[in-house]
Amino acid sequence: MTKKIIISIIVLITLATRLVDLENIPGFMTNDEIAVSYNAYSLARTGKDEYGYQWPVVFKSNDDYKAPGYMYVLAPLTLFMPNNKTTARIPSAVAGSLTVLVAGLLFFELTGNFWLATLGSWLLAITPWHIALSRMTLEANLGLFLLTLGLWLWLRKREMLSAIILAAAAYSYHTEKVLIPLLMGTIQWKKWQKYWKFWSLFLLLMLPGLVNYISQMTSTAPAQAKWFWSDSQFQTLLNGPGMNVGLKIMLLMRTFIEKYGSYLNPGFLFVNGLSLFQNNSFIQAGLLLLPELVLLIIGVVKIKKYIKKDYQNWVVWWLILLPVVPALTMDNPNLNRSLVAVVPLSLIAAMGLYWIMTEVKSKWIRGLTVGTITASFIFWGILYYGVYRVESKENIQWGYEQIGRAINDKYYNRYDKIVVDYRFGDTNRYIGSPKAFIAYFTGRNPLINQAEYGPNGKSPEDKYIFTAINWNLENTLGKVLYVTPKDNLPLNRVYTTVEDIRLSNGSIEFKIIELAK
Repeated sequence: MTKKIIISIIVLITLATRLVDLENIPGFMTNDEIAVSYNAYSLARTGKDEYGYQWPVVFKSNDDYKAPGYMYVLAPLTLFMPNNKTTARIPSAVAGSLTVLVAGLLFFELTGNFWLATLGSWLLAITPWHIALSRMTLEANLGLFLLTLGLWLWLRKREMLSAIILAAAAYSYHTEKVLIPLLMGTIQWKKWQKYWKFWSLFLLLMLPGLVNYISQMTSTAPAQAKWFWSDSQFQTLLNGPGMNVGLKIMLLMRTFIEKYGSYLNPGFLFVNGLSLFQNNSFIQAGLLLLPELVLLIIGVVKIKKYIKKDYQNWVVWWLILLPVVPALTMDNPNLNRSLVAVVPLSLIAAMGLYWIMTEVKSKWIRGLTVGTITASFIFWGILYYGVYRVESKENIQWGYEQIGRAINDKYYNRYDKIVVDYRFGDTNRYIGSPKAFIAYFTGRNPLINQAEYGPNGKSPEDKYIFTAINWNLENTLGKVLYVTPKDNLPLNRVYTTVEDIRLSNGSIEFKIIELAK
């Protein structure tokens, strides 16, 4: 009975933290979220992505060529659910919730200890990193769930089913494409000939993606690689004067080591890695709860004590390999690309907690350990579900949804053209995706967007123009509605405010205006 009660509590914590009020926490959507959401919406209604590619294996999206898994899972939901943030985020929230359950099963296979596995599930259930990303439309979360499920199936000797699930994980997020062969190679390398059926099926399932990738790389507009050495500034440094082969290799190795180390930075992991608030805020949140730092140190030391002998070396390699793939990419440290680390880190922290709860005789130390973990989670919950909920949404792309709904409900039929500036934030320094936002949240016909990208040019049915507005070039012919960020108002032109789009703190983020004739 005790076991059932504890499992039920973990399930309730998991569901409450990941599924409650998805519409408002967070209250904004990122460029990546809306790109995934709109492509799924377009796919469900036309069988094509936003560019008109039919049933793609890789989605061009914002020229970052996203993995297809999440779009194909979300697409059917858009057929019978409203186009809102909740619908877009449900697959991620469900995948995150299921990951907690499957991770517990995986931990039990690795340790054979029910209570240790249960502690691992509990720690994962209250991990800020996993909660926050489970509440967003992110391919990484679906990829993590499928990776965890595939590994558990492998340990359960369901090798062929494991190959199918791991292939699905690789189609769900790019990190898994590289990590899975590395991870499975470390567990199988001594008996690789025994597993030829697994690899044959896995590679066969990955073949369509490989063919599509090669096709993109040899096209006139190849995919933009995310490897750090492809960055233009790094290329300039790499090919600078006096850079011989030896120096280039040293530069590549040094950069990789620095990027690898950035994922091990305690400040990133425990203090400010989640970046909930503006950089100048004195309050921030780490990816993991601060007391877990001690648990992780203890857990690493206790790997041989608690992990089954057959899997000890594999768990060590699992930890070593986790930062490798994200460290090879740009923009480090990156929360999405490194999300795969949250499951094994929960296992290691659980081993540290289990050792304290079973080996340390002092009730005060045991109580203090559980108390500080619980208090840290409650404090983070207040920050995330309270302060963060009402925090200003400036500079994180808030307002395009409200703009689209306002225009669709009140203004679309009253104007000949609607010109929308795709910039936002202080001094217009960010580039948004108003086309995708407006199309998704207003149920705009995907064929219109596809026609804009197609050989026939702009669709005559459409009134929208998305551009960086230059007021010196705008004329007053016809009836035109303008949507402009707060820092790009016409200084030398007379205009009338039609509607203000305000942040939650009351400040104006966008203005909908008309120019005087």
